[in-house]
Amino acid sequence: MGSTDVSQQYDISRDLPVVKRYFEDLLRIFGGYIDFGMLFFIDSDRDYKNVFETGFADYALSRPTVASVLIGCKNPAEVDEATRYLTLDDSERDYSKILSSERNDFKGNCVYCGHCQPCPLGIGIASVNKYLDIARLDTANIPPSIKSHYSGLEHSGEDCIVCGNCESRCPFDVPIIANMREASELLGRS
Repeated sequence: MGSTDVSQQYDISRDLPVVKRYFEDLLRIFGGYIDFGMLFFIDSDRDYKNVFETGFADYALSRPTVASVLIGCKNPAEVDEATRYLTLDDSERDYSKILSSERNDFKGNCVYCGHCQPCPLGIGIASVNKYLDIARLDTANIPPSIKSHYSGLEHSGEDCIVCGNCESRCPFDVPIIANMREASELLGRS
């Protein structure tokens, strides 16, 4: 069971894709630190499987703004299973296939997963997209803090050389090159 938003009202849901969408929306809107408290209540074997056997804890930890996930387990075997991701190699930690198959509404939307990296010029693509997403909420009133954060990036949308390496690696078909151009226009340093 996790937190979610139904018609702009706080709610709880056992539907993992709905919870993931709410989680991604919050990360997209707030960017930095989010303290959820308790995200899931596990009171059945089915609940446990829906969280731990789908890799949700691993997925949450892969988000750029998540610092920790606290997992409650009732026995050592559950602890071992919940922390198994620590021993996985990079290909086993690639959740893009799972997310792409589970949720097709991510298509075209950056989830800040980092699969687009590395950029040959060192652009922090996820950071640029994060600031752009916040700016798009109200383009007429972009918060000065967002422009300040953007201008503080070592490399930003202005530096994009349109090589397309990032777009070929993006599992969600995000129009990264267009986003770099738009970020430069909305948030540009000059």
